[in-house]
Amino acid sequence: MAEKMTVTQFLADLQLPPLTPYVGKLKNSDYLFALALDGDEAGPGDYAVSLRAVENYGHTIEATTQAYDFMNDGHGDATGHAEEVQAIFPQYQYAGRRYVGDYVQDNCFAHRYEVRTIPYVRVNLRTGEYETGFVSVRVTEPGGNGNALEWTNIAITMIGTGKPVDGLLPFPAVIVPELPDPPVTPGG
Repeated sequence: MAEKMTVTQFLADLQLPPLTPYVGKLKNSDYLFALALDGDEAGPGDYAVSLRAVENYGHTIEATTQAYDFMNDGHGDATGHAEEVQAIFPQYQYAGRRYVGDYVQDNCFAHRYEVRTIPYVRVNLRTGEYETGFVSVRVTEPGGNGNALEWTNIAITMIGTGKPVDGLLPFPAVIVPELPDPPVTPGG
């Protein structure tokens, strides 16, 4: 497996100037996304960064809702329908070309038939703001489709499993976000 590039190493190599209040436009490349793939990381500074052949990081905020239909009101009609927002969570998409030798890609593809819940960190390199939490990681486009001479496209989807914790660089010595309880399934 390839050598691991950590967030701390990446930030040191980048040699960012001291963070000052930033005003201006942001590009998608101004964000760094890293995953705790080994299980022995002390904090976000030890998480693995994927650097090779990444073309796109997508970020959306999704909500889960619960729908309720109420019983008959005695006149032959249901009394109503309501939806309740139960959770709002981040969702990320990592897409690009398959690069054998990228630590994050190699690790995710070694576990491509599993859904794992692991810690992540997303850092804004311009402002120093970050969020950390947990995501369920799964390979959604494993590659190997298309014409013979085309590059192999891949996609990895990461769905948040709770509310992230926000902060500002530098990282505290240790950040331990709490893994949320699994959702309760009715009748389960």
